[in-house]
Amino acid sequence: MRAKISRFAGCCAVALLAVSPAPALAQTIGAVPDSDDSVTPLVEQAGTAGLVTLEQALVGAYQGNPTLLADREGLKVLDEDVATARSGGRPNLPADRLAPLPPLPPIPDSRDAALDIALAQSPAIKQAELEERVARYQVNAAKGALLPTVDGSASIARRDEIVQLLGRQIRQDLATFQIEMKVPLFQGGQEYAAVRRARHVASLRRIEVDEATREIYAEVSTAWDRLVTARRAQAALANSITANETALAGVRREALVGSRTTLDILDAEQELRDSRIEMALSRHDEYVAVYRLLAAMGAISAAGFKLPVEIYQPDAHYRRTAGRWIGFGP
Repeated sequence: MRAKISRFAGCCAVALLAVSPAPALAQTIGAVPDSDDSVTPLVEQAGTAGLVTLEQALVGAYQGNPTLLADREGLKVLDEDVATARSGGRPNLPADRLAPLPPLPPIPDSRDAALDIALAQSPAIKQAELEERVARYQVNAAKGALLPTVDGSASIARRDEIVQLLGRQIRQDLATFQIEMKVPLFQGGQEYAAVRRARHVASLRRIEVDEATREIYAEVSTAWDRLVTARRAQAALANSITANETALAGVRREALVGSRTTLDILDAEQELRDSRIEMALSRHDEYVAVYRLLAAMGAISAAGFKLPVEIYQPDAHYRRTAGRWIGFGP
């Protein structure tokens, strides 16, 4: 049950984080002006001398417009999906009204520490180990069918009877003790077949433990690598955004003195917009990697997140109900 809850919570977190870049994308895409708005004022001021250059800028602007329009249309669809998912079915909720993402939960400092925690407390591994233990007990139970069985019974009775012919009362006390022992000699090989079957099942369960361990190892390693990649990408993209902002400002100043064309300005704006979009997506990838890492470690739980709810304790529930013979209460 814990394994299913952990994986379900991880899937819910990933599904929610799929819409997390929407506010940043809305702000980035909405901040980029339409091509006509950027180019038309310069067309009116250029005159005949700059007509060729401006025509080239218009070509570049309209070539870049389909991508920008596609992004905006995709963002509208994303807004509708976000509104349905986050507002309980109430549509028309803009992306900029979404609640901001919470801070990232704490995670281990290294891959080895994450692997140690995952191998120690992963619900999937614990479930496989418990199933393997049950299979070993089933082998012993199957072997028990080949052992002798001893049954014993005892009875005590008292008889009071009046014999009219003899004119007296007869009282008898009877005690019976019986011990029966059965030794299986040959029953068609059914018990031996059951033992072999139980051994094969136990061997299969041991293999499943190894498979679960390898899967958790791979999931933790993959999530950790994606997390490291996302964080390194953020550092690189932060430098890229700073450089593109500086480059755009320089291109605009050079365009005022005629050293740059409008096409150069549009190209610089496109590069800055792409960098900001990549930064938003990289932050999304970081959140997804963190929650997938926690899901693989088995750390996504109410107790792990310290939620203000009553935590279900299966051990305590078992101790309360183990000796109960009747009743339907918990």
